[in-house]
Amino acid sequence: MKRLSKRLISLFEGYINNTLSDSEKAAFFETLRSESRQEDVRALIDLEIKKLDLGEVEIDRFLSEENAGGILQRVLQDGADRSKDNLFKPYLSNVTGDAAAPDIATASVSLKKEKRVKRLAILRWAVAASVLVLLCAGLYWGIAGKQDEKKTLAATAPQEQYDVLPGRNSAMIILSDGSRINLDSAMDGKIGQEENTRVVKQNGQLSYKSVGLNRKTLYNTITTARGNQYSLVLPDGTRVWLNAESSITFPTAFIENERSVKISGEAYLEVAKIKNRPFKAFFSDGAEIEVLGTHFNINSYHDEPAARATLLEGKIRVRNARETRLLEPGQQAYIKNNHPMEIIRNADVEAAVAWKNGFFSFRNADIQTIMLHLARWYDLDVSYKGAPRNEKFSGEIDRSLTLASVLAILDKTKVRFRIEKENKLIILP
Repeated sequence: MKRLSKRLISLFEGYINNTLSDSEKAAFFETLRSESRQEDVRALIDLEIKKLDLGEVEIDRFLSEENAGGILQRVLQDGADRSKDNLFKPYLSNVTGDAAAPDIATASVSLKKEKRVKRLAILRWAVAASVLVLLCAGLYWGIAGKQDEKKTLAATAPQEQYDVLPGRNSAMIILSDGSRINLDSAMDGKIGQEENTRVVKQNGQLSYKSVGLNRKTLYNTITTARGNQYSLVLPDGTRVWLNAESSITFPTAFIENERSVKISGEAYLEVAKIKNRPFKAFFSDGAEIEVLGTHFNINSYHDEPAARATLLEGKIRVRNARETRLLEPGQQAYIKNNHPMEIIRNADVEAAVAWKNGFFSFRNADIQTIMLHLARWYDLDVSYKGAPRNEKFSGEIDRSLTLASVLAILDKTKVRFRIEKENKLIILP
């Protein structure tokens, strides 16, 4: 079976169980609309089927376009009683043989309880089936387009002349002799030699392979432009993910007792555990992190109000010019110039690494903060007509969407915009 991202599986299950927010539903449907995701749809269906035990119940009629269309009409209805009524209640009698499908929630005796379990299983399958049929038959978007805008859960792109594609995996490597290689265009295989260390690109990822004793400390730098991200494996086995407009400088062979790297922008690291050889990451005005083996995220963009170090696993020691603090998993260090270091003890870890997992995550963010993230990923020149709005926004959006699709989701919160050529985005009053 095709391997699916946890994010897509989570959205699919949330859709089936009617627990998604409007922005999550919009992101889910927009993701499924792409033809390249049809294989994912089928894999999601297969995954759901394996959870069910439908016995001899006939479910083929749920695959008809007529039923799928009717189901979708109910999905798109966003009335006050939407969450109180099961999406497929009108269709139950067609598969269970009941004359008038009784209220499932009132079952009390064992026979009714057994029917309830069967019906719930059918309902979950019916949701999955309706999504598949509608996507494959091309019905979803035709029906959705006829609904009132306030009742439509799918994010349809606004009628703009221009659009911007999402970022991609690409970076530039600067070798120790100063030569630069675009990793996007470089062929797989050896792309450089640093003393007795080979620089190798394989399946779009960079790694370092020692072929002998290294006596000199040479440095490489990997840098991503706006609209790019990249992952690599350092010479010690540490895995690094770089967000857009970021860089990491590191030795091509760790020949000293201490492993040290320098980071700007944003990076997520899974540090290889090597006894008695601590790993240090320097960032943001001399601040540093010291670890032995751990997973953490560093955000140190120059245009952010402060640097943040978020710990997911293990322990790290964070230092700045004023103090040293020890972090436990789930904590975040907030570092701002020469101010005292602030430790957030119940940090939103998932939001901190959302970029690495393929989506934007906003928690009470203002429009300027959102546009800062979008500008990096879509390589935008953002300007405002009039004063920016003061509202706060929360939600998650798939980073694989085009800019127009992302803005269509924000448009439901009354954010008005205009995309112009040369990646210019204007936020309207």
